Amino acid sequence: MAELTNTKIKTKSVVFNSNGSVFIEQLVVKPHKSQPYDDSILKAERVSARFSIGSLLLLRPRLKEINLENFVFDAQCDLDTGRWNIAALKMSAPKGKTAKMPVILLENGLLEYTKISEGHAKVIAAIPIDVKFGPADKDEEKTEQEQLLPVEITEDCYRFQVTTAGWSRFGKSTLRGFWRPGEVIITGGISSTNVPTLEKSWTINILAAVLNYRQDNSFSLKFRIRDLINKQKKQVETLEPETPLFLKKFKAFAALQKFYRRYRPLGKADIELDVIGNFDDLGAASVRGKVYCKDIQIYDRKFPYKVENLTGVIELTENSASLNNLVGKHGNVELFLSGYSRDFGPDRQYQLQITSSNMILDSDLYKALNPKQKEIWSYFSPEGMAAINYSLFLHPQTGKRMTLSAELLDVNAAYHYFPYPLKNPRGTLLFDRDDIIVSDVVSHVEDEQITLNGRIQPGKEDQQLRYHLSVQAQQLQLSNKLFGLLSSPFKEAVRQLKMQGKVNLTADITEPEKGDAPDVKIALECLGNSATLGFFPYPLKNIRGHLTITKDDIKLRNITANAAGSIRIISESPTVKVNGRIDLTDNAMGNAQFAISANDIVLDEQLRAALPEGIGSLYHAVAPTGRIDLDLKNISISNKDKGQKYTDFEGSVKFKDCSFNTAPAITQVQAVVKEFKGSYKNGQGLQNARIDLAAENLRIKDKRITNLTADINYDKQLRKWVTKGLIANCYNGRLTGKLEFGRSADNTFEYLLRTGFEGIDLRQFLQKPGHSSKQQDNSYSHSTGTMSGSISLAAVVDNSYSRIGRCKLLISDMRVGKASPLAKLLEVLKLSAPKDFIFDQMFVDSYIRHNKMLFECFDLSGPAAAFVGTGSLDLQNSELDLTLTARGRRPATAEPSVLRSLTESLSYAVVRMKVGGTLNDPQITTKTLPVFKDSMKILGTRPTKSH
Repeated sequence: MAELTNTKIKTKSVVFNSNGSVFIEQLVVKPHKSQPYDDSILKAERVSARFSIGSLLLLRPRLKEINLENFVFDAQCDLDTGRWNIAALKMSAPKGKTAKMPVILLENGLLEYTKISEGHAKVIAAIPIDVKFGPADKDEEKTEQEQLLPVEITEDCYRFQVTTAGWSRFGKSTLRGFWRPGEVIITGGISSTNVPTLEKSWTINILAAVLNYRQDNSFSLKFRIRDLINKQKKQVETLEPETPLFLKKFKAFAALQKFYRRYRPLGKADIELDVIGNFDDLGAASVRGKVYCKDIQIYDRKFPYKVENLTGVIELTENSASLNNLVGKHGNVELFLSGYSRDFGPDRQYQLQITSSNMILDSDLYKALNPKQKEIWSYFSPEGMAAINYSLFLHPQTGKRMTLSAELLDVNAAYHYFPYPLKNPRGTLLFDRDDIIVSDVVSHVEDEQITLNGRIQPGKEDQQLRYHLSVQAQQLQLSNKLFGLLSSPFKEAVRQLKMQGKVNLTADITEPEKGDAPDVKIALECLGNSATLGFFPYPLKNIRGHLTITKDDIKLRNITANAAGSIRIISESPTVKVNGRIDLTDNAMGNAQFAISANDIVLDEQLRAALPEGIGSLYHAVAPTGRIDLDLKNISISNKDKGQKYTDFEGSVKFKDCSFNTAPAITQVQAVVKEFKGSYKNGQGLQNARIDLAAENLRIKDKRITNLTADINYDKQLRKWVTKGLIANCYNGRLTGKLEFGRSADNTFEYLLRTGFEGIDLRQFLQKPGHSSKQQDNSYSHSTGTMSGSISLAAVVDNSYSRIGRCKLLISDMRVGKASPLAKLLEVLKLSAPKDFIFDQMFVDSYIRHNKMLFECFDLSGPAAAFVGTGSLDLQNSELDLTLTARGRRPATAEPSVLRSLTESLSYAVVRMKVGGTLNDPQITTKTLPVFKDSMKILGTRPTKSH
């Protein structure tokens, strides 16, 4: 027995009988090299054997039959050394032509698997077993499996059968086969169901194997399995058997074992395997095989997403495995697997590809993710279906790489930092080893279109998630939902714009390194929105242009708009254009810079409401009308003096046919403020300002002023605008003066005007607006002359009753036209010759109080007549109350004498005239002085009456 097994055998007792039978008590089979622990291979309580009588007589004993009962066959693995005790067990055939192997019967035995660690043994599994071994009989009927194998029964052929005991609680396994020197044939079925401590139970319904070997240890193996069924056991404690050392030499087997440990396959499969090699160098053996998956389940330990009903073919070689379009399911999800693994050693490389056209994004998939992946999932909370393409690569030069491409098909999601839901988005998510790439993920909700692009970097477990995403939205409705995308300073700044309507949006969202709130950069393209700018609350509509919002600022680029509300737009071009920047600091709006240009802005109450309080009240006082063009090149808002906010401005203004409700009224203003520069302090009003004014044309109480220029400055101490160097043209003459304008102590606006004029053409001055000199009836229709004088006037802007001032007027070379109101005075005196209408000069010295002009001196002198008098003129309704005395000729500025008054023509009389009515329609009453009553008869007998 020792020779047959190459082992060391011990017994308690051996009893020989004369018939060649032997009875052995307590047989122990051990390796030749002993260990400090019990490393017995076989222990049997009772062994019976029978020897050939002839062989005993020839002193060459030959064992014909051996029967072991109640035995234990213990396969031990020393985990510390990797040594198996059964490695020493070798079956050697008896030598000689007539030598035969004995018949071996093993009954009521137990096959044990034991692990040894630090000298301590632990039984892992125990399987009941029966074994039969003996010469093959040609006439014995073969099993169905044996009939399929090329078995030729010869004299050196032996049959064997291995059967697990028929315990009621376990399944039964049977292996049958043939052995002859150089060949082993095995058929049958086998199961591990009766190994309760193993993690899985497996069953081979049909097994067929042919092993051919030679004396040089070369071999060939054909291995066929039908219906290999692998099932998961429900046990509290499960253990895996240690791999035999000889199997570890197969690189393919080691790779397959790693696959089993990670993916834990269960189910049903067929196996075909052909191996050619040498037992001395199993690692160099050639392997060709296939695994036919019939109904397999795999469950990745690193990605616990169960794949079931897996079918397809796996091709195997000694250094490769190929998956050819395996098809599996997870519930209703259909999965396709393909790939390869090559070079199972240090240069190993592999590629695994899993695709699905209906991957469901559900809780099963979420549970399979690692913590970082779950964190990314929580940012989007996806639900629905996607087409996926999962690829796992390993190359010795490039290392391991994983990619997962997910094409969204029917998905709903909500990005954590973007408050709009993503309804049925279409696009691709690419999961790489280091990051996730979002490519053109497009969502449509009614007219809104949202597109996501970007990159997410999960990092390792102890690293923070990093990401950079770009969100593009078309036709997005502005709302608090959108503003919720922003942090506090953004929300406040954008809400101050009070925007409404739809926008095209681009948002760049980046997770910072230190875990603060994400950096958000938003670009808005306005699509005809409405808004009220916080710094200039003027209602706008049809807004177009771009806003860029970052954590540091808001930038406005080429914002164009039309005025909203009741304002009527004259021009078809955009009314307002804005460029600028608002700085965001300390969760609030900080400094700001703007450039605003506008054309055809109507001066009305809505514009007044948009102005600061100080400027707005002035605007209200003068009540302007008309239109203006603005070009404010620089509006700067800054915090100075411990948080005090200043607004500095610089630009130009063009007035187009404007009017101002002053006393007197200023109308038809066509002017340009070439430079408008100043500073405004919130809560304290205007600090300083300068205006460089050039008026091409304006009218003051219907009188035209042209080419007016003035340098206007704001005096903060006096709270007044002070105009110096005021120069203008007026009907071929010249005006110069000074104007002070500002708020009084009682908070009203008042002005003080001092002006002088000279060289003014009287004829043009008296023309009515719209009536040219070419329309005169003849050369004597209108008065002519040259005017000079001065005006000083003080008043509250919108209160003519407050006016007070003085006016001096000197007209030289005056000729009274027949259409002039003065002509009626001359008609009363029967002056009709052309020379009677010519005067050397006219002098008026008057005071202005409230609505009246009080004539202190009215003196008109010419070659034919002279007038002198006093009176008043109501400036509001032009009513006259004037008393004149007609005299003989004298200079208007000289004192009259009695002799002069008694010269030619009028020298014989003195007439007093009472002038009433209005300027345009004077009513005149004449009366001769008593001392000259008789002399006046030369004037005629015409009765006195009003003319």
